[in-house]
Amino acid sequence: LTEQQRCMIQEKMGVYALCETCALFPRELWQEDRRWFMSASLCCPEIRKRALTCSEPFDVRQLQTAEDSQCEWLETSLIQNASARKLFRNRFALIQILNAQLECRTQTLRQNLEQCFQWLLNLPALSEMSLPPKISNTETITQPRVQNAEDICACFDIVNKILNWDGQKAPKPLMATRILSNKMIAGNVLPLESMANNYLNAASAYIDPFLANHRLLLENFYKHYFFSHFMKQFNDVMNEQIPAEDVIHYELCQLIVINTLLMQSLTVRAIRNQALLTAHFLEAVGFVAKHFLHYPEYLNRSIRGYLAQHGFDENIYKFIRI
Repeated sequence: LTEQQRCMIQEKMGVYALCETCALFPRELWQEDRRWFMSASLCCPEIRKRALTCSEPFDVRQLQTAEDSQCEWLETSLIQNASARKLFRNRFALIQILNAQLECRTQTLRQNLEQCFQWLLNLPALSEMSLPPKISNTETITQPRVQNAEDICACFDIVNKILNWDGQKAPKPLMATRILSNKMIAGNVLPLESMANNYLNAASAYIDPFLANHRLLLENFYKHYFFSHFMKQFNDVMNEQIPAEDVIHYELCQLIVINTLLMQSLTVRAIRNQALLTAHFLEAVGFVAKHFLHYPEYLNRSIRGYLAQHGFDENIYKFIRI
């Protein structure tokens, strides 16, 4: 790297001199039917800074982009289940509806996220008709956020089961989860109880005040998440008879997992630093991106295994409020 922490090869010889990995990373390309999409990985510190700390809400724009024959691809005509096929043909429209809801300023971001969650629960029925242009706010979310240790423990327990802590193999994301959780444990009380109390203390003292003053950081994170990671199980729906309802249940579980891991990661940094700054938030996002979003196959196996064993409980929607 140069003194400015930039790639010396690219500066001297241009982008076409880069190897395939460097030429693509942090870019993420995928194809849906005849349309190409490009995003960028939040594993990259510069992408995190540019995408999340901008003064304007995160936006998705149409422009000409590169093509990559090795990238992820989706051919909706190959989706065997009719309801899932219709769902995936409307993927980009769904993302725009979700992101528009996140921008609603008459509600808190947690309320907007919960409204997205509940709307998605009804999406399999909505997908049989024409999609509405936006999520209706006629029923404003009035439930308070989860603020008791019992519910926090239940949330952490579900995430632990989804990520299969008792598995014999320990891939990198699983080890990262254990390290993260160990850093939240103190004293001789039950681990989940300790984690829950540490989270509640950190949320009250640091996380909530910080997010209240930096709303766009979390809003932009979720917008990036929906665009780059929502409904991306392309191979599964093309190779198996997966109905729309199962697709949505998978996505809702993944949303709970990512939200919980992010809050846990923020807790670790808040307790360690006795403060929460933008740099700490970006570090927490980087941790989740590097160890979990960058390993979609691990999350895929974990969530699908959990749903096959335990089924989907609609009541988990309250855990989006932690």
